[in-house]
Amino acid sequence: MILLCYRKNILKFLFATIILFLLTDIQQKSREKYETYNEYDLYNYAYSYVNENSDNFYEKAHSDKQKYFNKRVAIEFMENRQELDEEDRFALLMGEYRLTLSDVVWINTQYNKQGDISPTVYYDNVLMDMIIEEYQPRWNLTNIVQNEITLDHRNLRRYNPSEYNYKLSEIRLKAASKIDLYYNKTSPSFGITFYLSRFEGDLFMPILIALLCFSIFSKLRENGYLKYIATLKIGINRFAIKQYFAGFLLTLSAFAIYVTGYLIYANTYLPDLTILSAPIQIINGYQDFVYPLTIGGYILLSINIKLLFTLFIYSITSIISLVSKNSIISFALNLLLLLSLWSVSTTINDGAFKGILSGNLGVISAEQYVNIFDIPVYSPVVLIIAYILPIGIIAMAMYLFSRKLCNSGN
Repeated sequence: MILLCYRKNILKFLFATIILFLLTDIQQKSREKYETYNEYDLYNYAYSYVNENSDNFYEKAHSDKQKYFNKRVAIEFMENRQELDEEDRFALLMGEYRLTLSDVVWINTQYNKQGDISPTVYYDNVLMDMIIEEYQPRWNLTNIVQNEITLDHRNLRRYNPSEYNYKLSEIRLKAASKIDLYYNKTSPSFGITFYLSRFEGDLFMPILIALLCFSIFSKLRENGYLKYIATLKIGINRFAIKQYFAGFLLTLSAFAIYVTGYLIYANTYLPDLTILSAPIQIINGYQDFVYPLTIGGYILLSINIKLLFTLFIYSITSIISLVSKNSIISFALNLLLLLSLWSVSTTINDGAFKGILSGNLGVISAEQYVNIFDIPVYSPVVLIIAYILPIGIIAMAMYLFSRKLCNSGN
């Protein structure tokens, strides 16, 4: 029966997943066309700039960025425009000066002037921002990790062995000492930094699964199938757990297609795949990540946590569908669940709790340990347990109490 349900619905799940991914990507790219700059084009500029200036790249990058930053500031604040006196320039700096139409035209004219290494002066500055963000973390990798090690050594002398901060510094010190500090390649990481953050923060896949599965049981109740199953030897309990695992397999298949799309897109911007063996700390935004994971290892961990979160949403959707009297009630309850998760995950500030409610490993990059009974616990472990426990409990409830939960199909 599991395979029958799987074969009957697999095309619908895969088609919906592909359409979702394409619509999401088209929406993102369409929005970027109207933004100040396009990340995809800038990646090509940055990659060419690094290749052409590899010999003196480290020495010039910071000074170049400062030069282009000063040029941009001069344009934005119109420091070189004669008709603005000192008082007006100060008012502009403080946000109190109202730009006239001629001011805007003048600024746009300055922005559109020919740049030194990019089409315009403005692109010069944005390009250098991108280069610094993409490459600076690996330049400072040794300093970042050594500072962490120094801090943890101090904490070991500052606190008593029974205190939480002592225990935390002890395990952080062991982890930091295993980080590879000798990675010095300049492989572009744009595909990872851009698509990894988008993937980790994406809630569309769990929402799609919930929308596809909200009637997995309620529809059978409406057409009388659950009542019929209740009279057979197989019973409601065995039928429910088989139906549940059929949806489980469908969710796994859809998720595999979804992740494959992200990996293909990210790989497009990774000419050198050896970056996957580099420390995760070289990626902008993950410099403070103490645990000794490689980029490839971190991606696998992030994918697994997002998968567990998606299965967690599917499990809740299934139990709601089982106890709902009809598909309308099931849809309404699941919609309320999704809206609540979306709202809380976007407003709450606690990193670990926010990660649990969104399946986003990236938001706990600065909160890698959670205090549980005064013991530091690695945050991804907390996320994994927070998903596996409810999934297991719901599966057990399906198997043991389905008859009571769905009132014998009535």
